[in-house]
Amino acid sequence: MVRALALATQARDAGDVPVGALVTDAAGSVIGEGRNLRAWRPDGSIDSHAELPGPPIEIGIAGTGPAIAITNQGATYLVDLDARDKVTEVDAINAGRIAMSADTGTYVVSTADGFDVVDPIARHRWTLGRTKGVPYRDPKISADGRRVIAHTTKRADGEDGAAVIVWTLPDPPSTLDIAKWLDRMTNAVIDPATGRLSWK
Repeated sequence: MVRALALATQARDAGDVPVGALVTDAAGSVIGEGRNLRAWRPDGSIDSHAELPGPPIEIGIAGTGPAIAITNQGATYLVDLDARDKVTEVDAINAGRIAMSADTGTYVVSTADGFDVVDPIARHRWTLGRTKGVPYRDPKISADGRRVIAHTTKRADGEDGAAVIVWTLPDPPSTLDIAKWLDRMTNAVIDPATGRLSWK
């Protein structure tokens, strides 16, 4: 961890992309260093685990893995923690601001007309907020992935003025519950056989 802190200080002082550290389990940690993800082991050794197409600006983990890395180009990758150099792109370039839940890997990204919530493990993406006359900015997501917050310049009464909007995302226990929730909240549908998300 001393090396991670030293790298973070160097990156900050140079104005580079900050170094990210991700505690995985008793087997060690993954540390972002430039485009490389280096594995720190409890015996103090550090070795190269995987290389990304760009430096990570966010690193998270969903449960016991895989690691989720979002690069400075806005692309999202799954990084297998059990095998070296196994990196899979799961979401193409996102041009907006991105904030990731450290515990779940779910993230929120601003778009031209609002913002989307993305689950890179299930490979689902849905629009949570649209700007229809209410401009949202700087969306954030809680560490547990349950709440999304955004700033706006319109209050609930329609008057101009700074305000904050918070959405609570449900945590349905089954695919059937997810399908019911999607039916109530959006025009999205989930295929129970494949788990794929589509639109009505």
